[in-house]
Amino acid sequence: MYFIQYVYEVVGDYSVGKELGTVILDKVSSNMEDIIDEVSCKTQRSVLGIKEIQFIDN
Repeated sequence: MYFIQYVYEVVGDYSVGKELGTVILDKVSSNMEDIIDEVSCKTQRSVLGIKEIQFIDN
């Protein structure tokens, strides 16, 4: 499993900001664009980038 920290876009009434989120995925692609797409799909957020990926060994 992989622990992923990602940056996503938050749209407010008068501004657009960035926040940090986390998600756990069973597997990840070797391509960063594919990882961003996977995280966006799972979280239903507008993911701007990946900050950190950690492998979690059970």
